[in-house]
Amino acid sequence: MIYRYLRAFVIALRMTLRGESLPPGPDAPLREWMAQGIARLDLIDQLAAQQQIDPQQVVLRIDRRDISMSTILRTVRFHLTEEYPIMLRAVSEYALAAVYSNNLDDHYRVTRLEEAAALHATPLQKAVAALSAHLEAIPRESEE
Repeated sequence: MIYRYLRAFVIALRMTLRGESLPPGPDAPLREWMAQGIARLDLIDQLAAQQQIDPQQVVLRIDRRDISMSTILRTVRFHLTEEYPIMLRAVSEYALAAVYSNNLDDHYRVTRLEEAAALHATPLQKAVAALSAHLEAIPRESEE
């Protein structure tokens, strides 16, 4: 067993000395998509602060429940930063299905947020629309 670790170490050392790195994994497009989504969420937070819009005060009625802009955005951020990376490490068809399913729910809520009257005709509405389009454009798993 120690031989396996020693061999992996030697291979890694050789690659490092040659300036090589591991090829990107099959989930690289999905990870890049997640990073771009986080950047879009950061922009929304900045715009909300600039326009003095309190995300906690923007409340929508979605599926007969009141939900705040803050809750919607925090949920999307949690999925992109915490939940999806854990699911991608699981490497199973069900994990990917859960990522796509959660993203569909997030996209639905963000689309509804885009229609909020408090955001009408503001740069924040455009940023939320860009996030919505980004969530809709989730990369599909490669068929290998």
